[in-house]
Amino acid sequence: MDCSVIIATHNRSHLLADTLRSLSAQQVPRTLQWEIVVVDNNSSDTTKETVRRFGETSSVPVRYEFEPRLGQSFARNSGIDVAKGAVILFTDDDILPDRDWVSGMLSALTADRLDGVGGRVLPQWEAAVPGWLSARPDLLSWLALVEGAPAIDTVHLLKGLMWDKDSRAAVSRRHHRAV
Repeated sequence: MDCSVIIATHNRSHLLADTLRSLSAQQVPRTLQWEIVVVDNNSSDTTKETVRRFGETSSVPVRYEFEPRLGQSFARNSGIDVAKGAVILFTDDDILPDRDWVSGMLSALTADRLDGVGGRVLPQWEAAVPGWLSARPDLLSWLALVEGAPAIDTVHLLKGLMWDKDSRAAVSRRHHRAV
């Protein structure tokens, strides 16, 4: 298996459905073997049913995993444990990846023989930009909201170091095991 997309979620099935639809629209090479792993981080909403319904019509294999311990690190580690891909891609349940996100992340990893990459996130504001954020543009980079940044930023990972802005990131399984 070439890659696994892992989504950790907790009580956000209404957002997860849109993320899954966005992933199903990915434009990837026909030869790419990939899967989606949704890790339900002890949700009490309709997460399990949302994943089941999506999986019934998805052309991409979808797996549901339950992680009872709350916390994104528990959920992501559970996803990594069951993922079959040589590359692990992470996204969040409120992210709508571009149609070329999967292929772009894989291409960035292989073209420069990188161990990890990350990319920008552009918000879809449901209301006006919060005053605290518009007053502090220096915070935008911490939230990965930098307009004009390349669609995929390549980041060399140092052993033992992961970056904080990981709502859209990829790491080779080989590197993950080494860390």
